[in-house]
Amino acid sequence: MDRNTEIGGKMINRAPSFALSSNRANLASQRSTQIQPDGQASGIVGTTADLILCNANVVTLDSNCPKAQLIAIQGGKVLAVARDEALEEFIGPRTTVIDCQGKTILPGFNDAHCHFVALAKSLVSLNLGPTKIHSILDIQKEIRKLAQNLPSGSWIRAGGYNEFYLAEKRHPSRWDLDKATSVHPIKLAHRSGHAHVLNSLALKLVGISKETPDPPGGIIERDLETGEPNGLLYDMGDFLAKRAASLSDSELSRGIKLASQELLSLGITSIQDASSGNDIRIWQMFRRWKNEGSLKGRVSLMLGIEGFNQLINCHSEGAERLKNLAQDKLREESTRDSSPIGLRMTKTRWLNNLGYSGW
Repeated sequence: MDRNTEIGGKMINRAPSFALSSNRANLASQRSTQIQPDGQASGIVGTTADLILCNANVVTLDSNCPKAQLIAIQGGKVLAVARDEALEEFIGPRTTVIDCQGKTILPGFNDAHCHFVALAKSLVSLNLGPTKIHSILDIQKEIRKLAQNLPSGSWIRAGGYNEFYLAEKRHPSRWDLDKATSVHPIKLAHRSGHAHVLNSLALKLVGISKETPDPPGGIIERDLETGEPNGLLYDMGDFLAKRAASLSDSELSRGIKLASQELLSLGITSIQDASSGNDIRIWQMFRRWKNEGSLKGRVSLMLGIEGFNQLINCHSEGAERLKNLAQDKLREESTRDSSPIGLRMTKTRWLNNLGYSGW
């Protein structure tokens, strides 16, 4: 089938399976030319694009021009959004032109509540999702297979299991996992992220025994007759994060890249990370991943309670300094990068009691 077609007197490449997600912020604030109500482009005369997407159903979410047919891109930024008639204004000898054949192009999606690092870790852990796991026996089989290639004492991390899709209709227990391996600590994460299952060795290493009380906000499920922990832990992710061995830097870096690509492949170009453990150290990690190019999208970071405490304890000016840091310094940082990292501050009674209101 002919892959070329003619638009505006130009023979251009057709893309039968073309799909694109473009960041809304790019459409709104990074274009060199503006969208006019009549759909025509205006701006830098004679500027040629690196890439032109034409013959598309472009949904701009711009009230001045809600629909368009063409997007011109230069240096990774949107140069113009217009009708196909504007093709000649931006095409040059080195411009790549793609015929979208009427397919829809949307601004990138924003995930308003996600746990990015948890996603990254899951992508470099053993997947126990229901597509291939149908019983606790399947879980044991997969863990046993992985354990054969790991030195004794190495942590085995797995996630995505869902007890409702298991033949036994229950969570696995420490004793179920012990049958897979007793010389490797195992940590299974439930698909919700709100429950974990540890084998006996892992429980020992993180300091959980019959005498261990439930931590604040968490539950250690126990055998009804003996009182022994059965391995199932509810809402103890932060507890485990401080006690179980972490991923190596190389493993985590690989997971960050995979997670970033996963989001982009779904059209998600910006996120708000809502992990409860977010603090200044986590914020600095996100900035490093951005600077290294591992994390491509835009990120707003919601601080956990410890993060707020860190900011206040670091600055004697208290709440006023917190306001300035949130509203001025981080906004200034954000303007330097087309895909910034920012801290998201929430108006709460707790903040107001510190002496600043009106957020």
